[in-house]
Amino acid sequence: MRSVAAAARAVSMARETAYRLRERPGAKGFAAAWDVALARRHSPAGRARLDAALDAARAALKADRKVTIPQLEWRVETGIWQVMLRRGRYVGVVRKPDESALLALISRTNRAEAAL
Repeated sequence: MRSVAAAARAVSMARETAYRLRERPGAKGFAAAWDVALARRHSPAGRARLDAALDAARAALKADRKVTIPQLEWRVETGIWQVMLRRGRYVGVVRKPDESALLALISRTNRAEAAL
């Protein structure tokens, strides 16, 4: 799809909403994917634009390693919410415990106690 309006309609979104989403803080990955989708790979300028967009997308996907204890506590309390789809239709949401957050919280707590 070469039209933002057509692409937005395909996901039940208004064109203006897509533009607002692109400009939101923390939407670097979305903006980079947008640029990749619009890049014309066959021209030198398009290829350079595509490479720049892919670099931006990779940078946006790098995990932030500075997770605080309150963030870990929140992840342990809320868990992971998984959307359930059947035949492409929404049927519900399942909450699963976030075991990696729990283990990280235990590890950090143990290290903090050992330092005392």
